[in-house]
Amino acid sequence: MAQQTSEDRIRTLVDTFVEELTAEIRNSAMESVAAAIGGMVTTTTRRKPGPKATKGATKTTRKRRGPGRKQRSSISSEALLKAIEKAQGERTEVIARGLGVSAKSFKPVLDELVGSGTVIRKGKARGTTLHIG
Repeated sequence: MAQQTSEDRIRTLVDTFVEELTAEIRNSAMESVAAAIGGMVTTTTRRKPGPKATKGATKTTRKRRGPGRKQRSSISSEALLKAIEKAQGERTEVIARGLGVSAKSFKPVLDELVGSGTVIRKGKARGTTLHIG
């Protein structure tokens, strides 16, 4: 067997030192983070994949609304009217963003207002804008 040169021994020692130092820095960082958020950090391990689904397996589904039942809106018609007045001629997405809700959530209320003639829709599809009638 060939004898290690002093250069090889030094390189081995340096590599070992770097590996140990890196591990110590990583542990120290994890401890600091754990202390900062109250000890909730643990080392991460990869989860092993679970069993594969069989043919007879069924998916869980959301509870669906019954026939004729509409989704309830999270916004009143008065609030929607004020928002449309304030943003005269804007699209529903813009008005919804201003209210902090989704356009889908106030669609039933908007449909009632359009049906009563209080609000007028102009345009088609995504180009539709809302105006006070």
